[in-house]
Amino acid sequence: MAALLKLVKTPAETALAEHFHTAWAATHPLARVRQEAFRQFERDGLPNRRVEAWHYTDLRALWDEAAPRAPRPSQSFVDALVATEQPNKPGRPAPRLFFIDGYYCAELSDTDLLPEGVNVGPLAQFEGDDDAAREELFLGNDLARADTIVALNAALLHDTLVIDVAAGLDVRAPITVVSIISDRAAHATYPRLIVRLGVGARLTLVENQHARLAGAHQRNAVTILHVGDRARLTHLSKLHEENGDALNLCSIIATLGAHAEVDSCAVIASGALVRRQIFLSFRGERARASLRGATLLAKSQHADTTLIVDHAAPHCQSRELFKHILTDTSTGVFQGKVIVRRGAQKTDGGMKSQALMLSPTATMNNKPELEIFADDVVCGHGATVGQLDPDQLFYLMARGLPRAEAEALLLEAFAADATENIADETLRESLNEIIRHWLRGRAR
Repeated sequence: MAALLKLVKTPAETALAEHFHTAWAATHPLARVRQEAFRQFERDGLPNRRVEAWHYTDLRALWDEAAPRAPRPSQSFVDALVATEQPNKPGRPAPRLFFIDGYYCAELSDTDLLPEGVNVGPLAQFEGDDDAAREELFLGNDLARADTIVALNAALLHDTLVIDVAAGLDVRAPITVVSIISDRAAHATYPRLIVRLGVGARLTLVENQHARLAGAHQRNAVTILHVGDRARLTHLSKLHEENGDALNLCSIIATLGAHAEVDSCAVIASGALVRRQIFLSFRGERARASLRGATLLAKSQHADTTLIVDHAAPHCQSRELFKHILTDTSTGVFQGKVIVRRGAQKTDGGMKSQALMLSPTATMNNKPELEIFADDVVCGHGATVGQLDPDQLFYLMARGLPRAEAEALLLEAFAADATENIADETLRESLNEIIRHWLRGRAR
């Protein structure tokens, strides 16, 4: 009976298979990798609650209908954006790179503003003619190889953009990658971004994901971060679509060399269903990683943050802090697993999830885990779920603040814990403004 049930495909799984056969081309530079990725999807299907990492987000049940792959945006739409955005405008403080409907748009991107030593382009122009090296760059680390959604991105791929930063280069201005959905039609996009930092390089990367005039779009995006020895990356993500029907699947695959540092922070206030998953691997000693986020949910939204942090080298440090605010009948999920391998002595790991429930009908699922195979480590985790402190609320209201303003002040302070360590004030405020915008919407 179990074997028979496995053969029954959902309408979404059937449609996704049809989309692959329409999109796949044997002449594609990654044809073999994409074919293998599709075979993995056909074998496993969409993840369901029996898959441990997807226990609280049964995608097979939640994904009713798979939208067709988005076509290339029309030239008229691109021309209109070029006129509005004015790429390469003199005096622009920082360069932007654009995906439109999953396709990289070079004519809209501020490539002329990139400093010497930062190379941007499709994957085909990197690694010469070495297919093996190109595939390794494309796939990232081993942690994500078994994930069906990462494989589905590879199978149905739109475009792969590579940002390559030369060794020793300190890129002062942040680079922003903007993903735009162009029209009201229900389409699906499958972009992949690869960032490679050479030895000792420094970069701030901002991923800004939003929709313009979009309907019930679906997005399966992968970001791969190769952070070389002694390199430092600040990575900020904004998921702030106001469309209540969107499905957003985001996978981040990061590999850190020796003495490397990654500081990643995300604010999520978006869509009907969001799954943001992080696969981070320490491959060199004395590396450090900080992963933080704030998730803001209302109505019947469902947002899942799942991460695996793999300490495979000694003397490394990881910190995870994720905040959640939930109201109405929304559902939040946090799953964090820290693995300490044999030989990864002197590991220092700390993981925390905190949630505020503003409605008795909201749901929060927390599942922190530690898997430790070394004996000289300091690791801990914690999860809390609660309500606004009535004493703090009374204190503010006693000093003349209306209840709504007092609540908003406390909620903003709670969520902003996730962003307070961002050194760049302008970038920090851009994330906090998403929080404030959500709070204003809740007050209306």
